[in-house]
Amino acid sequence: LLVVPEKESQCHPSLRYTVVAPPKYFVRTDILTVFPELREVVDNARTPTVTSPTTEYAAATQCAAAGPSGLPLSSAAGEVTSLPTSPNSVAAPEVSPFVITTFQVSEYESLIGFSGVAQEFKDHSRDRFIGFMNEVQRRLVPEGWWVDYADPATGLPVLTRGSSAVYCESDAIEQLLSMELMHVNGCRMVIHPIFGEQVYPASAVVYGGTSDRLKELLIGL
Repeated sequence: LLVVPEKESQCHPSLRYTVVAPPKYFVRTDILTVFPELREVVDNARTPTVTSPTTEYAAATQCAAAGPSGLPLSSAAGEVTSLPTSPNSVAAPEVSPFVITTFQVSEYESLIGFSGVAQEFKDHSRDRFIGFMNEVQRRLVPEGWWVDYADPATGLPVLTRGSSAVYCESDAIEQLLSMELMHVNGCRMVIHPIFGEQVYPASAVVYGGTSDRLKELLIGL
């Protein structure tokens, strides 16, 4: 699901970005694999919370939980009896991670190969992407959002520690944005529909609210 169509960044004019709400299978097989810290964040966000339980509910819970001896009550099958559901138990709304994919366009030549000009552009593009992500963090983290991104040079997460899984940029763009890929010397390169192979892609994952709230936070980015 496309949340923000590709647009030029106002803070970094040489960088373009788009935001996608990925399908659940991609979240499970790619995002949570590369960013395992996010799994705990998502699980905690989905845990129901109980607010101001009534006296009657508290008493019913106590009676259901323990018999006269104080031990848990069991069913005939030997299983512990389930507790009643609190009338004030509120499940957190279903919120999914979002993928922010960026593109930087080379004005000099195709990025295929390892020429000095191409490598210099890649190095500068990585630095600009990190600057872009610093701005994303400045906007989202104070609002309670989780943010991380893959190092374009290695594919490894920058902020999540202990993860050795690699975020495959080309595969992700093919799946989420339906862009074509080309094989060059054993590598899969993105073919942008407008700029061809002259793009330097890099992506981030954010989580913490609705798509409407995210679009508000990214205004003027």
